[in-house]
Amino acid sequence: MPRRKPEIGEFPEPQYYVDVTLSEDRLNGSGRLVGKVRERTVSIRNIIADIKRDQKCFLTEDTLFYAAQALGTAYFERLRRGFAVDVLGLGKIYHALDGTFVSKCDVPSKRPKIVPRFTPSKVVAAACRKLKCRNLYESDVSPKIYAVEDFPRGANGEVAARSLVKVSGRNIKIAGEGAGVFFVPKAGREAVAVPPEKIWKNFPQSLEFHIPNDVMPGTYDLEVRTRWSRSGRVKNEMCHAVAEIVVTEKRREAE
Repeated sequence: MPRRKPEIGEFPEPQYYVDVTLSEDRLNGSGRLVGKVRERTVSIRNIIADIKRDQKCFLTEDTLFYAAQALGTAYFERLRRGFAVDVLGLGKIYHALDGTFVSKCDVPSKRPKIVPRFTPSKVVAAACRKLKCRNLYESDVSPKIYAVEDFPRGANGEVAARSLVKVSGRNIKIAGEGAGVFFVPKAGREAVAVPPEKIWKNFPQSLEFHIPNDVMPGTYDLEVRTRWSRSGRVKNEMCHAVAEIVVTEKRREAE
């Protein structure tokens, strides 16, 4: 008997495990954790390279890429004309109204917008039901300092007194009451705050400021205090990021 050609939508068994990142449920405040599947995005170029590596495909990568581009263009053209499109057996992209009509006499400017929707196929839905959590990771959104350098760039962790300093890190944007940048002496003396007017750049991944004149040469803990949240809201709790630095008397010469 002749061998039956596979239909689009006939997929092999999927991998059964995915990784999940856990974070605090701040919306309900119940103390429970919410999980999010850790997703990795692949491009069509990555997929085509995998096809060529894992299977004996007689088509070249350029030919496969051209075919993918042609399909994508044809899909978009059908969508633009109002069709619902079956995407390679994975599911259907279609149009829907985002809202309701107040009346049948609504003017065009007040009518609900048309938005795209996607419904997975039965095969994809069944495959997803077989997936299970493999590794659980704790979400770490606390601020962290990666490097502290002055201008001209010196060694990481060593800055000159009264110089302009750049701090690189994660989630270190200054925001909220009591937030700021502080030089905490190792000798136990009182911390020196960087005045807000001396902070020139304030971004989630970098800070730039001038060291106050009150900071004498010595060893310090550079402390960033912030209530900033990636959601754009100010958090109730204060978060801290600390890095040990040495303040020197002289400025390092540019190499």
